[in-house]
Amino acid sequence: MKKRLITLLVSTAITLVGCGGGGGGTSGDDTVPKRPETQIKFDLFAANKVLVTPSFIAMDQSDGTLAADGFNGSADYSTNINDPAVAIGKMDGWGLSVPIDIAFEGKDLDPASASAGFVIIEAFNPTTGVAGTTRVLEEGRDYAVSTVGKKLLVNFLMPLQPASNYMFAVTDQLKDVNGKAVGASVSYEKLKSNDNAPNEEFAAIQKVTHAVEQTISQASGTNSKDIIFSTWFETESAGNSLHAVKVATYRTIQAKLSGQDVAGIWGVEDNANITVEDLFEITEPTKQNPTDIVSPGTKPDQIALLPTLYAATQVEIYKGTVTLPYFLDNPSDAGTSPDGQLDHPWQSATPSLRKIAIALAQGDDNAAAIQQQLIGYGISESEMAQLLSNPAAQASVLAKLTGKTLTLADGSTPLDSERLVTRYSPMPQLRSTQQVSYLLWMPSTTNSLCPAGSTVPVNLIIHGFGRFSSDAVMYGLQTINSGAVIPPAGNCQAILAIDLPKHSSRHAAGIDPTDDKQVMYSYLSLDSLLVSRDNLRQSAIDQVSLRAAVGLALSDSRLHPDGSPLSRLTLQQQDDATTPGVGIVGVSLGGITGINYVAAADRPINSDDLAGDTVEGDLANSLFQVSRAHFDVPGGGIVPLLLNSPELGDIVVEGLLASEGYTAFEATNCTGIATDICHRVFFQAFGYAAQTMLDGTDPVNHISEITTPSLLTMVQNDQVVPNDTLVADSYLPSALGGTLPLLKAGNYTQLTGSEGAAFTPEGPHIALAGLYDNTVHTTYHGDLMAPVFKEDGSINEVVISKLVLSTHWLTEGKIDVDGQFLYQVEQ
Repeated sequence: MKKRLITLLVSTAITLVGCGGGGGGTSGDDTVPKRPETQIKFDLFAANKVLVTPSFIAMDQSDGTLAADGFNGSADYSTNINDPAVAIGKMDGWGLSVPIDIAFEGKDLDPASASAGFVIIEAFNPTTGVAGTTRVLEEGRDYAVSTVGKKLLVNFLMPLQPASNYMFAVTDQLKDVNGKAVGASVSYEKLKSNDNAPNEEFAAIQKVTHAVEQTISQASGTNSKDIIFSTWFETESAGNSLHAVKVATYRTIQAKLSGQDVAGIWGVEDNANITVEDLFEITEPTKQNPTDIVSPGTKPDQIALLPTLYAATQVEIYKGTVTLPYFLDNPSDAGTSPDGQLDHPWQSATPSLRKIAIALAQGDDNAAAIQQQLIGYGISESEMAQLLSNPAAQASVLAKLTGKTLTLADGSTPLDSERLVTRYSPMPQLRSTQQVSYLLWMPSTTNSLCPAGSTVPVNLIIHGFGRFSSDAVMYGLQTINSGAVIPPAGNCQAILAIDLPKHSSRHAAGIDPTDDKQVMYSYLSLDSLLVSRDNLRQSAIDQVSLRAAVGLALSDSRLHPDGSPLSRLTLQQQDDATTPGVGIVGVSLGGITGINYVAAADRPINSDDLAGDTVEGDLANSLFQVSRAHFDVPGGGIVPLLLNSPELGDIVVEGLLASEGYTAFEATNCTGIATDICHRVFFQAFGYAAQTMLDGTDPVNHISEITTPSLLTMVQNDQVVPNDTLVADSYLPSALGGTLPLLKAGNYTQLTGSEGAAFTPEGPHIALAGLYDNTVHTTYHGDLMAPVFKEDGSINEVVISKLVLSTHWLTEGKIDVDGQFLYQVEQ
């Protein structure tokens, strides 16, 4: 990892934007004869304000992002996204899975009173003047509350909903260790009161506070007189950018099929360096010798067997390319930009609708100039009036502004120079189109699994971290073979795979794709966490694009001649001749990607997305429909997952502790403090910022949106993706990290092994909690694509069971598993 400055100012930043830290004492005119001995730390009157977060007070209302980077237009506003303390300020809301940390001054808190002293509800935006529905979150199911010294800690057991509103309150039922009720600060008492506000800003906060207290009181029965602090906050969005690209993909293919130009859809009609005419097209594949496809590290004796095995099992491999949209920097250009960055995060293809709406509301020269530019782009006054309220108007405006820039009255200053990808500007800027190699495993025309002349269903497979699409060389052989040579028999199916971004053939310049550490640092981008987030986004959108390319290839017979391997493919699985769709199996990082991908695929395109136009349902289904999904050894809570992974954690920790950011943090904060304690403080602060930035792409926040029938498999005591991350003495314990939280968030049902062979499950989700109960588990992670061989050269029978399970689930919708390999976990 390049040792870029990761200023763990993250800890100071978390104090700065809240997280309960900072300051000592209160200020302001205190006329109360005797203050409570223990008070919440919250001070709006101090020179360095002390806030409690998450809160609307620490949001930049000009663009709808967190104010950790300062406020737009202020002298201290920063765009240094390499600093996590700044980068967290580019999010369009608060995190979905990070804890709430509320600090007090005075005595330590009484742990036994924590539960009674805290309430949180899902609510609505109190500034709109329109009350909405509320839901009181349940302690023990949704969250756990505890105390540590002078801090009240709220850890979420279920993730919060994205782009949603929440309110929370602390009451005087919370006691200190002497049994005395905690109290409000002077600042909060003034907010709570009906006294005249000292200024307009305070009056606005006061008005919201009154609405919040009233809403919490009505929803939960809490007496507002008991509330010593309350606030409202909005959570960050999740999946909006993936959906925006999916909509652009639909519009592109719709235009291609009708012979229309597509450059305007991506905003590149004036960019001679980007050609979009070939987007989503698949080249005719050529047959490959299996020995040329194997992944690095494959044993020579196994390579030597492949030609014979492939011939005997009647399985063939083909290779071609598919043209995909790419929103990151071109991998071959890494590090060549003027600022020396290895990579840059996604940027929006449009100005922010929120910035436009606020600018128009000013009624000044800038507003007039922007209005004229909008009119010039074909945007009506009606649409301008509904920029933040009408989804169809928003879609229309965003489509017309894709690739466009709005300037202020001086004609040169951009209204939105940062172009952050947020809910107000979800469409990313197309930076290039990439010709990505694909591998296709097919049954030969004489393979007995497929009836003569029949078409072949398609399943996508996504490889794991640091791995290669060519890993499927054994998966394809085992799951398509006719069974005569390698029992048991597979199924009539085709397997299609591409490399993940920054892996294998798609590695960044200067990166050795066979070096796990280099690939990890390149993909995780620990020195720029917004890039890490967007690597995950790009991974998911690549699968959306690949799936659409398959749909296009099969929708337009002109693209491939009769007799082509592609002409043999079908979108129908064996047991369903009416609903088009492909299966998908993702392993490890591929499982993480797969969850995000299927959630995006399952989100329907509606007429609002098309600015009121009618959706061609058959076309949308042929491009995006997923029939079934298998997520093998995935995990959520990405940051605690990585830090608690026995296999990967040391690499991440090593990279962070070698950074200049840690060196600066240690020098500033750790004098006289034990090294281990310094490490813990560092990783907790880093983890808060990092997980907030990754929450929008974390599978634990997407899995509940999946409606496609899915199977999830897990390895007991997995050493790569941990089952959970509630680990004693961990740098970053979390109830939402690892695989088990995905089962809970996705409402999965465990198999018991008593269902019987070829069990056809009911309901949208079926989970397999695990297949192994061995003393050594590391070797089983990811074995679905890289099977574990026994000493005699045969594949482990446990793995055979898993392979059979996967292929029959995808193609037939049946669960056929040996119960002896199952184990049970409490949920």
